[in-house]
Amino acid sequence: MKFCYCPECDKLRPSNWYARDKCEICSGKCMVFRIKRTILGYLMYALDIIALVFIVLYLTAEVFPESAGEALRSLGTETVAVLIFVLVGASLVFAYFDIKETTRRAEEYIHTRIEESRSAEPDERESGPVTPPE
Repeated sequence: MKFCYCPECDKLRPSNWYARDKCEICSGKCMVFRIKRTILGYLMYALDIIALVFIVLYLTAEVFPESAGEALRSLGTETVAVLIFVLVGASLVFAYFDIKETTRRAEEYIHTRIEESRSAEPDERESGPVTPPE
């Protein structure tokens, strides 16, 4: 996940695709870096894909008789709808915890980076970017 840290306003935010390296608050230049997602982020995507497969199977059950969609349709419309909403709801819960953890990792990375730049001598500061933690 990409994050944007603005040293001018001292804000850390998830990076938008359209903002590139500009701060949304002060329009100053910000440092963009990536933090690896947790397993919860990947589970979120998996649950969304499963819900989409259930929807497609349910809708194509009449077109392809004797398919998995027929078995799904035999459960009833209400049951399938509840199942899909439960999958999407669980996906949202996983998304919340994934964003919470990746934001914590990003804050940790920024604090480490700031401490390193404060303790480094002037010629060491220009040694290049530090790779964020995985």
